[in-house]
Amino acid sequence: MHVVSRSINHSLTTATTANAPQPYQFGYQSVDEYGTKKYRYEVADAHNNKNGFYSFTDAHGISRHVEYAADKLGFRANIKTNEPGTAPSAPAAALYNAPPLQKKLSLRFLLPRMRMP
Repeated sequence: MHVVSRSINHSLTTATTANAPQPYQFGYQSVDEYGTKKYRYEVADAHNNKNGFYSFTDAHGISRHVEYAADKLGFRANIKTNEPGTAPSAPAAALYNAPPLQKKLSLRFLLPRMRMP
């Protein structure tokens, strides 16, 4: 038996087109069958800086309004809400309290079961 081996070298070239950011603006508002109101508005400039807001108010008056900016400084948001369980905070300085698990879990269900014929 005689084996002939050849190596073939192919190079793959891909073209990538980078388009300049295009300014835009859009917005909408809606009300669903339950009375929940939703709004959104955003504007972007030729440098890809974005500013906008979105908000909702449900039929019970619970609301959230978020104003945001995304630019060379990163993403920043200012949130105004009356949602239950919320309080003024600074998420970047948040303290998370996660107590250790009290109950040991059985991992037997992860092991394969052997079946006897």
